[in-house]
Amino acid sequence: MAPHDSVDCAIEVGKHFLFFLAIVNSFDSPRRVRIALGLYALSAIAPGWGTFDYWRHDIGLVEGFRGRWLGVLADPNHDAMALVGAVPLLLFLALGHGRWLLRVAAIVGVVACLTGIVVTHSRGGAIGLLCAVVMWVLLSRRKALAAMLMMISAGGLLLFAPASFWQRNETVALGAEDLSIEGRLVAWQVAERIFHERPILGVGQNAFLTAWGQYAPIDSDRLFGARVVAHNLVVEVLGQLGLVGLFGFAGFIGCALWSAWRARNGVLGGEAQTVLAALIGYLVCQMFSGYSNSWFLFALAGFTTRCEAWAPRAAPTGGA
Repeated sequence: MAPHDSVDCAIEVGKHFLFFLAIVNSFDSPRRVRIALGLYALSAIAPGWGTFDYWRHDIGLVEGFRGRWLGVLADPNHDAMALVGAVPLLLFLALGHGRWLLRVAAIVGVVACLTGIVVTHSRGGAIGLLCAVVMWVLLSRRKALAAMLMMISAGGLLLFAPASFWQRNETVALGAEDLSIEGRLVAWQVAERIFHERPILGVGQNAFLTAWGQYAPIDSDRLFGARVVAHNLVVEVLGQLGLVGLFGFAGFIGCALWSAWRARNGVLGGEAQTVLAALIGYLVCQMFSGYSNSWFLFALAGFTTRCEAWAPRAAPTGGA
C-alpha cells in the first residue's frame, strides 16, 4: 500500500542482515567475540546517560515527561528496549573475571542503562528488564553472586526511580481506561482486519500507518489524534508481511534462540547464556512496542549464532 516506504524499509532491513552476516563471519575466535560483546555492552553507556541527561534538562520530552535520546532511540519505547538488551551483558561483565577497570566500567554501564530505562517511563521496557535480569540470574553459573547483584540493582531502582515511573506502570492495571492502552487495542483491531483481507503478504513493510486510514474504526483519529503503530512485534509483522513474513521472521528469531541454547555449554557458554537472556528481554519489550526493523535484534541474533560455533567444545571451568 506504500511502495516507496516499503522499498526504503526493505533496504534498511537488508543493511541489518548484512551486519548480521558480518558478525557471524568476522568474529572468528572466542576472544574476538568477547571483545565485540564488551564493546556492544559498554557503548550502551552513551544512550543510557544521554536519555537521562535529556530528561533532567527537559529536552525533547515525549508526552511532557518521557525521556528519549537520538535517532532510532528518539522513541522512548525503542530507547528502553535497546538499553534492556545491554543490561544482562553489562551485568555479566561486572560479575566476570576481567580486569577491575572493565568491571567498574560495566557497573557504570548498568547504572546508566537502568537510569535511562526508568526515565523513558516505558512499561514494556520495565517488564522486559525484569524478564531479562531474572533469566540472566537463572542461567548464570554463579547464581548466588548474580542474584545479589540483581537485588542491589533492584534496590537502587526502588530508591531512586521518580514517582512518575511508578504512577505510569500502575496504569497497566487500568486496561481500557488508559488512552495509550486503548490505542494499542485499536491498532491490534486494525491488524486483525488487515489479516482477514490480506493474510498472505499483508500491506507491505512499513505500511501499517498508511493502511490505518482504510482499516481503522471511523472515530479512531478523533479519539487518539494520530495513527498508532502496532505496538507488538507479532502483530506488526503479521499486518505488514502476512503469514509469509511472520513465518520467516519467527524462523530467524527461533534459530537465534536455539543457537544460544545450544552454545550454553561451549567455550562461550557464559556469553551465550547472557546473550540469550538479553535477547529474551528484548523480545519481551517487542511484545509491547513492535519494531521489526531493529538493528539491535539483528546484532543480538548475530552474537548467538557466533557463540554456537564453539558449542561442541568443552567449556572452561570457573566461567561467570
